[in-house]
Amino acid sequence: MIARMIEIMQEEMPMLFGWSEEFGGAYHQWVGNGKPSNIIRDSLPYLRIDASLRSSKIKEWNQAIWWPLALLPLLLLAVAWPAWRAWRRRQSQRAVQTAVATPRSL
Repeated sequence: MIARMIEIMQEEMPMLFGWSEEFGGAYHQWVGNGKPSNIIRDSLPYLRIDASLRSSKIKEWNQAIWWPLALLPLLLLAVAWPAWRAWRRRQSQRAVQTAVATPRSL
């Protein structure tokens, strides 16, 4: 019976107990000899790196974007102006509103 169960498992799931590791790697332009491997897991000491190409690409890719800093004061003003107007309106209100006598109210 056990032999029949093993046969069913091998027939239904052939790759479950097999050896099917897949390795892949993505390397930058400045890495000369990078290859994925299942034997050497820590391959960093064995890589050949072009330092000048690496630094030039990093400078090219990491350019600062300054235009959001110009919009920041405008955004702060757009938020603060209505709040300031509401505060001034509240400060200028009287505590008790007096009714003005009109001829109809008499």
